[in-house]
Amino acid sequence: MKKSKSRIAFEIINYIIISFLTLSCIVPILNILAFSFSSSQAIIENRVGLWPVDFTLQAYKYVMNNSRFWMSMLITLERVVLGVLLNVVLIVLVAYPLSKSELKFPARKYYVAFMLCVMLFSGGMMPTYFIVAKTGLIDTIWSLVLPGAVPIFSCIVLLNFFRGV
Repeated sequence: MKKSKSRIAFEIINYIIISFLTLSCIVPILNILAFSFSSSQAIIENRVGLWPVDFTLQAYKYVMNNSRFWMSMLITLERVVLGVLLNVVLIVLVAYPLSKSELKFPARKYYVAFMLCVMLFSGGMMPTYFIVAKTGLIDTIWSLVLPGAVPIFSCIVLLNFFRGV
């Protein structure tokens, strides 16, 4: 099947636009990597572009020897493990009952409507902060985990999966 000239032109323009967007995302990352592998003198003199100047691993040695970096990594790991476990458990506990029919769970439609409203019109950052502050969770790992413990969109996806099964 032959492609028309307008279709070929459209594809060429698409490839050009996608290539430009890809480069606009990759170039800053290459620049940051070049900075991280360059000497501090080359960075001060503004000689670093997309390739490292006076290649060195000094920045990585500094970070790897810093105890605050490893403590941050430990907190991140703890947050991810707690968050994922809590998310999976709570999503299943919410989605399974909501996947039942109206006969078995008559109030189902009200809960689903409420969840959709919460998903579309979330309170925002300030109400979340006030809730965290009033419950005494500031400076705890739970202040990072609990506010996002039940992602509504994931509940809806799992709800539809359960209904399909």
